[in-house]
Amino acid sequence: MLALIWCLSQWERTKTYPDQIRVDCIGAVLKQESSDRLAPFNGHVDVLQALNDVANAFKHSFVQSDITRVGENEPCVHALGLDHNKLASGPRCHNLSIAWITHAFTAFYNDGQKWLTGFSERHR
Repeated sequence: MLALIWCLSQWERTKTYPDQIRVDCIGAVLKQESSDRLAPFNGHVDVLQALNDVANAFKHSFVQSDITRVGENEPCVHALGLDHNKLASGPRCHNLSIAWITHAFTAFYNDGQKWLTGFSERHR
């Protein structure tokens, strides 16, 4: 959805499709200045950052292991990450409630869908 919205917004602005999709993942959105970030993404930086951090910990961090912790009051996602696998960055424990992730991601998804619907209506 990130890449699709970015690509369509470029087409809408320039009337040509870009040669390369520069915003193709969460990390690319997070690297942008807030003034350069598209409206459907700007209000959701917290959930995008959390999802990016946890995904990177599961994919890349050598300190990540099978964390078998259980949330005290609700289901949670736990991940142990080491930014860019540099010991100097220090390990960071991520603990995200499933309820928060679900609520925040749903808000992000709804804003993305709203943008795509608006795009479709503007270009019928």
